[in-house]
Amino acid sequence: MNIRILVVDDDKIQRIKLKSIVSRDLVPLGSELDCAFEYYEAHNGKEAVERAMMTKPHIVLMDIMMPVMDGLAASEQIKASDRDKTIALLSSSMLQANIDSAQSLGLEFYIVKAETKAESVRTLESILRRILTGRPDPEVGANSYIRYFSGKVQPLLA
Repeated sequence: MNIRILVVDDDKIQRIKLKSIVSRDLVPLGSELDCAFEYYEAHNGKEAVERAMMTKPHIVLMDIMMPVMDGLAASEQIKASDRDKTIALLSSSMLQANIDSAQSLGLEFYIVKAETKAESVRTLESILRRILTGRPDPEVGANSYIRYFSGKVQPLLA
């Protein structure tokens, strides 16, 4: 199965970093779970809503602070058209107001952007394993970068 991942961030460096992780670093996880990852990107929230309608991603990794439309507004629009879409908000801050907004919108994850690539890989592997298999990953509770997990994820590969 091909798992479509939409990465939304106005920061080109963040998009390059996440593309590298999806296309290279997550290959072993894909092999383990018998799936492959397809990468799509958007540069702002408005583009994310449009791209989500076209590509039908399984998972959206969404930055919060972006021009044109922020990640919370874009997530709300995406969820309005597909309530079961898994969205992980990415932020460089741990503002409780943003975490509360993520919860009230029914988003599945709130992730603080990691400082190193290795930490980013570990965090994404952890949430993808949970999303794909439905089995809890001990990292979800232990990973210091995952600030919120709803527990409402339906496994894609079950």
